[in-house]
Amino acid sequence: MKILVICPDYSDATSYYRAFGTFNDIESRSDIQFTRYESAFSVQQGGNFGATWADLIKYDVAFFQRGMGAKSVELCAYLKEMGLKIWYDLDDSLWDIPEQYAIKKTYNLSILETINQLLSMSDLVTCSTIELKKVIESKVNKTAHVVKNAWDINRFPIKEFNKEGKVIWRGSSTHISDLRSCGTMLKQISQSDKIEFWGHNPINNAPNLSITNYSYVAPLDPISYFNKIRKDNIKAFLVPLQDTLFNRCKSNIAWLEATASGAVTYSNLVGEFSHTLPFEDYFNDIKHEEVYRKFKDNLLSDYNLTYWNNIRIQLLKQL
Repeated sequence: MKILVICPDYSDATSYYRAFGTFNDIESRSDIQFTRYESAFSVQQGGNFGATWADLIKYDVAFFQRGMGAKSVELCAYLKEMGLKIWYDLDDSLWDIPEQYAIKKTYNLSILETINQLLSMSDLVTCSTIELKKVIESKVNKTAHVVKNAWDINRFPIKEFNKEGKVIWRGSSTHISDLRSCGTMLKQISQSDKIEFWGHNPINNAPNLSITNYSYVAPLDPISYFNKIRKDNIKAFLVPLQDTLFNRCKSNIAWLEATASGAVTYSNLVGEFSHTLPFEDYFNDIKHEEVYRKFKDNLLSDYNLTYWNNIRIQLLKQL
């Protein structure tokens, strides 16, 4: 089976968890091959999409990820005319982005309509969480299959719990309002431990957090980031989340990263983070090592990349 892959960004974290970060394992254990759209043909050949029918017809399936420009709908329709099956994957409820999030403008009504059309034309729809499945199925008359984000244990073995270590928050400007909602708790934590903000310096955009005991780590590409969190002796990940539909549909990759790097996760217990530790427990004398062992067992049993890629393979074989 030959699959043509169309992603908004092939090298970002979304691709790592939902696309090219998972495809190598599938290729190593099946007869399925994945090819980036741009590398599938020479753009000099022309055609409506930078390719001719002769370039595209040799594929069996086209994989579309997230929302893209309106031309992706035309491309999807053209591929269906040639007999390709369409696989669409989504990892966030992009219809339910809170108004205060900067990315709300990116996923405007036009992009949302594109997503609706791609979903409607798809032969296979996958998503990352049960709550997101419910949202998708309420939007279009399609069954969405949950394929959880998972950890590649073979590439990045899980570390043991770091008894002594530092505290980090990782994210982007998208999460500023979530940080503001937990400002009091973050301030209290920073009075006992220094907080490292990875990927974004929120204090510049949210001075009302009043956190002084902190430092900033610049963004890294996913592989460098995964290696760094495993080397940096981290004991706690902070994941402040407002209780919104968008966050209830969000996948728990921060928890995966924390557990794999030997850290425990503290959050507001929203959605997929309902099985982490509440922020209040940060100051309690709880058995962190025992909790971490449960987190680790949960990762091994329910968030193993090999298992979820087997689900992907089964779904693709049914197309």
